[in-house]
Amino acid sequence: MKISHLYWPVTFFSTAFGAGIFFLPQAVGPGVLGMKVFALFIVIAMSVSMMAHYLFFKFITSHPEKDFLAASSTFIGERAASIVCVLFILSMIIIVLINFITLVNVVVSFLHDGFWIRGGISLLLSAMLSAAWLAFSQRIEHLISRMALVSIVMVAILTVFFLLQPAGAQLAPAPTSISLQTLMLLPIFLFTFNFTPCIQRFAKSAVRPQARSILFGKILILAFIAMIVIAISRLLTLDDISIINGRNVDALFYTAGLTGNSMAWLGAALLLCLLTGGAYMGT
Repeated sequence: MKISHLYWPVTFFSTAFGAGIFFLPQAVGPGVLGMKVFALFIVIAMSVSMMAHYLFFKFITSHPEKDFLAASSTFIGERAASIVCVLFILSMIIIVLINFITLVNVVVSFLHDGFWIRGGISLLLSAMLSAAWLAFSQRIEHLISRMALVSIVMVAILTVFFLLQPAGAQLAPAPTSISLQTLMLLPIFLFTFNFTPCIQRFAKSAVRPQARSILFGKILILAFIAMIVIAISRLLTLDDISIINGRNVDALFYTAGLTGNSMAWLGAALLLCLLTGGAYMGT
């Protein structure tokens, strides 16, 4: 396999691997569900989302224009297709907001958190991201893929760093069985594998768009989610999980602070900026 074959999988990774990943350890991580249930759920989520993305890709490419609206109009009519597309856009706006708010929170954490400071930072970041998007125009995936490569290296470094730290005490006991309440957490995993907004661009931009790129993207996301979530979860105690949930903060930033290493804390901040920025522009 050539390096160029990883171009789109890496772009998929950047779009899906956003702020939501670092809310997994305290919600559905091994310290909460147990390692076996966590592993089972993440594999199920990867498989289900891969099939959904593959079908979406085939649906778009079934139309000569390789366009979601055009393909939908052929099957359900223009009016119904327009409604579906508007709903699709609204669902993507939610993802954009999640990543943008997380990015603002990271930057504001270095400053005094006030109304005018937060407003100014929001406007500045919005302008910077918009300018980057406009500058790359039709080749935005080039910028996203480069951000993703740096992010992948940083995730690997932080994972190794966390694994070398002493494990936290008072870990939560693994559940003896999978309850209905536990099954209701499965959609959280599905959300973390979502790179739907990239697929139409992939279908149109790739010289020879092949479904295997979607598979490689899913495997890449699966591997790095498992790595970082397991590495973070082993450092969190029951008290830490309770604090994170109470404050509604991401586990990466919190765990980096627990280590007392300023470089790890700065690395976590930079990684969050790269990941949320990539997911924001990718979506």
